Amino acid sequence: MRAIFDCETTYEGKIDEVVEKCHWLPSKGVEKEYLDKKRDEVIASLPQEVQERVRSTVECVIFDRTTETWGTVTVETTGILTFRLKNPDADKLRRATERLVEEIDNYSVVHGNHLKLPEHVQILQANVTHLAFNGTIVLFRKGTFRFALKEKQTEVRIVQFALAILFLLLVATFPYVKKTVAEVFSNLSQVNGPLFAEWVFGNLDRLTTSMLTTIVVAALGIAFYYSSLRQQVRNRSGKATKINWNE
Repeated sequence: MRAIFDCETTYEGKIDEVVEKCHWLPSKGVEKEYLDKKRDEVIASLPQEVQERVRSTVECVIFDRTTETWGTVTVETTGILTFRLKNPDADKLRRATERLVEEIDNYSVVHGNHLKLPEHVQILQANVTHLAFNGTIVLFRKGTFRFALKEKQTEVRIVQFALAILFLLLVATFPYVKKTVAEVFSNLSQVNGPLFAEWVFGNLDRLTTSMLTTIVVAALGIAFYYSSLRQQVRNRSGKATKINWNE
């Protein structure tokens, strides 16, 4: 399996200097022939039609010691670095991708924003373009609250809908409106009119309470999720990047 993502860059120096500061260069003692072999293995996992283009634009070979994942960095378009990783184990590949994204983010913070991470990472089957996993990169420095709102869109829509209904209910139960409606019902029927008006406004009051409860429950769901994200940031000991994977 293979992972791929692009980074926009304004860096004008050697790409392997950036990779070294991200702690992803193989050991200096590794022979060039072995690096070429690993480069060719990564390229061989790509669709046939792109292999030659990638081979001609490789800047350096990268390696993650923890997961034993090899990869390449290419510049196929000016100002764009393409990172590709290869590992037959899907879990190791995901962990390696998370580590690489995290190191790139840390590099950008420490050394200047030379690299801009994308919103998504893809993990594909070998030699084809079939998507196995899609990952959304979460940069907590850009605001966990905005991310929480995006993740909890259902709850956000519920709050918005309930607020709109609540506004209409408050207007409908405004004292002047209630008095006017009660007079209309009384004019229609001296006996049943007041009873019917009481029944209508009683239901509206209960519906108002229900909308308030809905808003509070949905808002608490968003708040608790946001709190858990903030806790993740604190628990990651300064690591501010996360990938949410969707199969």
